[in-house]
Amino acid sequence: MDLALSGNKLFSLVSLASKHCWDMWRAGGDCNPSRDGALYIGHKSVTVNGKQCQAWMSQSPHQHSYNQDGLFPDKSVNDASNYCRNPDHWNGGLWCYTTDPKTEWEKCYVPTCGRSLCCIK
Repeated sequence: MDLALSGNKLFSLVSLASKHCWDMWRAGGDCNPSRDGALYIGHKSVTVNGKQCQAWMSQSPHQHSYNQDGLFPDKSVNDASNYCRNPDHWNGGLWCYTTDPKTEWEKCYVPTCGRSLCCIK
């Protein structure tokens, strides 16, 4: 078995029958450890449409009630900074309020941490 590291992915080559497979692990770096993003403590601060996230401590340009430390995996609103989070455990995953006065909030994309097996013949 050969191991190779590329970015934050670890690849190991394995043979299954007549196939060559790569066992990919995404760990560390900026990956989301839970399906809903409730445990994410990475530093992504841009939405899927490229909008900058508003700091969670800020009430401008959008007012909100997510100002309690216990809502964030960082353990404080200040440490959550302007990073993508999911303080309300929305089933759509990570999101943030944006700094765009015309767009209140948007979803963020952060790949899920974990394992996948990719095979070719």
